Amino acid sequence: MDSALYLACIFTFGLQLSLNVLLISSVIYILYQRRIVWWKHIINFAVYALMIVSAHYVFVQTGGHTGPMEPTALYSYLLAMTAYFTVNVIALGIYFMLLIKKSLFQVIHGFVKETITAYISTLLLSLMLTMMFETHFYFGLFLFLIIAVLLSVSFKQLFRLYQEVSDKAARDPRTNLFNHGYFEELLEKELAQAKASGSPLSLVILDVDSFKKI
Repeated sequence: MDSALYLACIFTFGLQLSLNVLLISSVIYILYQRRIVWWKHIINFAVYALMIVSAHYVFVQTGGHTGPMEPTALYSYLLAMTAYFTVNVIALGIYFMLLIKKSLFQVIHGFVKETITAYISTLLLSLMLTMMFETHFYFGLFLFLIIAVLLSVSFKQLFRLYQEVSDKAARDPRTNLFNHGYFEELLEKELAQAKASGSPLSLVILDVDSFKKI
């Protein structure tokens, strides 16, 4: 949702205001999420700034003009959005490549496959905001913030429900211990990680006190 706002600011008001909005939102986020270490906030700000700058210059260099939306310049809007999310995917890809030890191609391929719908939705929402900014700036911004908050709450609830269902599916209801399916999933992840990193992996199966007879 914040990306839609940044893109709409780029299309309507230009680079400087977009960076100012980013700075204000980053400060608010830092105050709200004080448990996150400071260097992660700096990296997050730097990545977003790079995304905004890249999108702006692609937009301008391909014939786009800040101000009222121009349907004839749809090509420029699309290329700017593509540049914005290309930087986003590469930055996240490098982060997760270092985190889970997979190849950059595998990580980026997974991101693009799973998030292409979200990217298209963000572009459409940013164009909608651009049109609203032309005639009803404050109302459009207010409406956007309301939608953003409602979607944020909804996604948090869905994520919490998903986590609860996942936890129940991975545990035996009587003992609350992890079940066979959990260990199969875990073993698959460990095998994939060992294969990607080229590191050895050992698996030991023990029969503790003839438990399998029970």
